[in-house]
Amino acid sequence: MLPEGSDTQQLWVARAFGHREIKDSCSWVAGREGGIRRQVKPIVDYLKSGPLVSVSDAFCDLQEARHRADYDHLAPFTKATVVAHIEDAGRAMTEMTGADPGHRHAFVTLLSLKCKMT
Repeated sequence: MLPEGSDTQQLWVARAFGHREIKDSCSWVAGREGGIRRQVKPIVDYLKSGPLVSVSDAFCDLQEARHRADYDHLAPFTKATVVAHIEDAGRAMTEMTGADPGHRHAFVTLLSLKCKMT
């Protein structure tokens, strides 16, 4: 988001978005959740046609796994499952950084608007 910004500035901006807003936005892009507000529907529709659908799917899956790990003390996590989650996160990061700037900008815009709507 701030390609010319310092590491501190980039981290500060990255932490400006809450996990709830990110998950809601990703759920819309991945087609997992309805209730898309009309103000952001054109952005969501645009993102549904691009590479960030798989990134959004991965975020939702990984966020759900994190919640299970944090709150369900009986949830089983095998080493293979954890390794698979790590690989999924790596693939999503690669896809996000490899996506064209238009899709990345649209995604950040969606996150910004989602934060404003809550």
